[in-house]
Amino acid sequence: MDYLYDLKNALAGTDVPSAGGGDRSLFLLKTKAFVSEKKRDLMRMHLEGMGGAAVVARYTGLADALISFIFEKSSRGADACSRSGLIALGGYGRKELCFCSDLDIMLLHDGPLQQSMETLNDFLVPFLWDIGFTVGHSVRSVDEALRLARNDDVVLTSMLEGRLLLGNSDFLASFKQQLFAQLRAEGIKKFIRVKKRERAQDYREAGSEVYHSEPNIKLTAGGLRDYHTGIWAVLAQFGLKSLSECHTEGLLTEDQFLRIERALDFIWRVRNQMHLDGGAPHDVLTLSRQEKIAAVFGYQPTRGALPVELFMQDYYSHAHELHHFYEEMLRLAGFSRPVRQQERPRGGRMDHGLKIARRRVFLPPDDSQWFREDPPRLLEVFWYSQKRGIMLSESGLNSIRNNLVLIDDNFRSSPVARDYFLAILADPSRVGATIRQMSEIGLLDRYLPEFAQIRNLVRYDSFHQYPVHEHTLRALETLAVVPQLKELGTDILKGILTEVKDPAIVSLAILLHDFGKAHEASHVTEGTKIAEAIASRFGLNGSRLHTLNFLVRNHLKMAHLSQYRDIEDLAIIRSFAAEVGSIEMMNMLYLLTFADLYAVRQGSWNDWKSALLYHLYQRTKQMLEEPPSAGGDGTSAGGDGMGIWESAKARAVNQYLPKKEASEVRRHLELLSDRYLRAFTPKEIAEHIRMIATLKSRNTALKCMALPQYSFSHIVICTRDRLGLFADIAGTFAAQQISILNASIFTRSDGVAIDSFYVVDARGDRPLTSTKWAQVKDHLRKVLRGERDVKRLLQSAEQSPRSLQRTMVSLRRGVYFDNHVSATHTVIDIEAPDRVGLLYDIASTFSAMGLNLSVAKITTDVRQAHDAFYVTDENNKKIVDPLRLQEIEERLEEALERRNPAAASLLISRKKRRVNER
Repeated sequence: MDYLYDLKNALAGTDVPSAGGGDRSLFLLKTKAFVSEKKRDLMRMHLEGMGGAAVVARYTGLADALISFIFEKSSRGADACSRSGLIALGGYGRKELCFCSDLDIMLLHDGPLQQSMETLNDFLVPFLWDIGFTVGHSVRSVDEALRLARNDDVVLTSMLEGRLLLGNSDFLASFKQQLFAQLRAEGIKKFIRVKKRERAQDYREAGSEVYHSEPNIKLTAGGLRDYHTGIWAVLAQFGLKSLSECHTEGLLTEDQFLRIERALDFIWRVRNQMHLDGGAPHDVLTLSRQEKIAAVFGYQPTRGALPVELFMQDYYSHAHELHHFYEEMLRLAGFSRPVRQQERPRGGRMDHGLKIARRRVFLPPDDSQWFREDPPRLLEVFWYSQKRGIMLSESGLNSIRNNLVLIDDNFRSSPVARDYFLAILADPSRVGATIRQMSEIGLLDRYLPEFAQIRNLVRYDSFHQYPVHEHTLRALETLAVVPQLKELGTDILKGILTEVKDPAIVSLAILLHDFGKAHEASHVTEGTKIAEAIASRFGLNGSRLHTLNFLVRNHLKMAHLSQYRDIEDLAIIRSFAAEVGSIEMMNMLYLLTFADLYAVRQGSWNDWKSALLYHLYQRTKQMLEEPPSAGGDGTSAGGDGMGIWESAKARAVNQYLPKKEASEVRRHLELLSDRYLRAFTPKEIAEHIRMIATLKSRNTALKCMALPQYSFSHIVICTRDRLGLFADIAGTFAAQQISILNASIFTRSDGVAIDSFYVVDARGDRPLTSTKWAQVKDHLRKVLRGERDVKRLLQSAEQSPRSLQRTMVSLRRGVYFDNHVSATHTVIDIEAPDRVGLLYDIASTFSAMGLNLSVAKITTDVRQAHDAFYVTDENNKKIVDPLRLQEIEERLEEALERRNPAAASLLISRKKRRVNER
């Protein structure tokens, strides 16, 4: 498209005012109309599906034509000489202008240019601003530009990429030669190190993970700056200025070149749309923008996947390509000349037909023939590399890439290939690194086609930060970090890891556990079928097949029970113990559960989840080692064989109290259920008795107990029970930015409430400081005495700039009932976007409907709340009437939307894909 020709025609017969003066209004009006028309055309073509690369190239061409024409005409050719040039810098210099990008231009000269300076400063720049462009401009002499470049690597990079708009091309070439000479004098390696440090700083600020939930498409890992930095590295080292030159010089294969082109085309198109949506140069791909762009780009739901999930799957795929390009170009820039493959080393020693040199494994010179003779060698070299603790060379990895075609159905069913693969899986300390490398070069996708189906697969109805394949790889990698863990229960994990009888099957279960997410139905059900098919392909049978199927089928079980169910309920422990059947099976499931939870997202594994999982493990282990007598229902201390434990525990309470209060211990326990005795330690029960004793002189006793070994706090509140008590406490906590992790509510038959809360300061997921507790305690006392209104506290908290209110998009909302898990309570599971006051609204609804709350299990991950509540009706009975359950569901759903009716979930219609999945 010839924009310069069109511009000349549009302005034919219109006088072009000079920098020295003249009426510019008509000229401005016509020029602005021309630019608006052409920009609208580009926007239309963009919306009709034109690729990002074509749009940014055309928009750059429009800016080029406009600037060149106006500058040349308004200066009337004054100061035209061979020692000047108008230069485009930055993204404009790279021809990457998006719809709201800045225009950075520099007038470079090597002599006096009075008229040209006036044209730039007094006419062109103001004129461009009036048309609607954002302009950055400068006037530099050559000496000044070289001095600035010497002192600032950002300036140096921008000038190295400078592109001539008007002037003498030889002059610009000469200037760039001086820049390169200056760069070489300062040190190319130093320049590259500086660029790496700049990227590291970008990563710290915008995210070092390609799979960021809300990536900055320019600065986050996998963003455009990865591509730019890769080009800058090879520009400095080899003088290569573009992607095509990297391809021509052998740094990229044809396939890699095309993949990077496609990635850039996609990212630029996304960036253009973000600029259009916001009318400003936005680069953060927020959740709300993801949904909007997916709709604009025409993504349609398929196989149970939402349009936004499919869009982000494409984004992550392309972002990964750009990040890999960055890493590869920086690696190659370490060589003195542009070579695609590291040269085969001289010397070294041979082993298994492989050469070991420079702590790398090199393949035989005729590696393609070597692989064709025995295709399972493709896996053997990974097994050998892992066994020796030595990385495969880049040339070796490239050779494997080139021979992946050898992996066919015969290869996949080969016992030799299977044995190498299982041997790789049998080393927990190195399996993660090896499998990741196999994934990076595409071997894992070829060997397990089911893995290819989950690559970059995004599921928004889960707590996962990463696409499914990345979560899977990270789960395998967590096995290597077990020895460094310090949380409660991790010592047991360390022992299990060294003692597990079949580590290969555990690793295989971790690898396969989420394969079912590529299908619309329950991922657990589908995943179990896939695991069975792969096991059949591998020829697994007997106990190994049974173990694999059990682990995949139950990989959510321990997390679900520990986080969302009352593990003080002996019936739950008994049922789970019967399911696992043996300590060995539970040990393997414990490892799988840990790996799954640890790899959900950064920071997902914490002291609280570790403690919950540990207590479930310990209680079940005790049940398996000392099973109670048959016939008990788990509701009484003596009816199920557990009476000795409970009575011994009750006697232990006396150790923490004066002898004269022994009768008070008995009275206290007689006023409470057996569940209370199981829920607390003897020391905690003694503290409750002391707190209740103080109620004679005051209406409320409050205690925040330090837990130095954990990152959370334990608060106990003793007071007279009343309707809405829990709601008032929850609302006060919310107003003070306190997150409840778990709540246990007990009421003695004499009306004394004992409410126990595990909490964190929501501003940093940390324990409460003494200062913070003093503030919370003051508010609690006033609320419980009726001196302060909870609703007003919450309203103030919601309006505060420090409020934890979050954008609620693409998150589940639903109410679900479970009348099977507990013999005494109805369990209500509630999922909703997290917000200030959510728990207060839920608890207030319970109170208004006359429901009694006994246990609250609170979990919030990635803006999503998943809470479980154990409730009974006014007569302390389970709620089984369908009409009553429907009424409760309707009232709760109203409460979930009460403070943000616009937050209707995108996923609410997909309840069928829930099935207790995470």
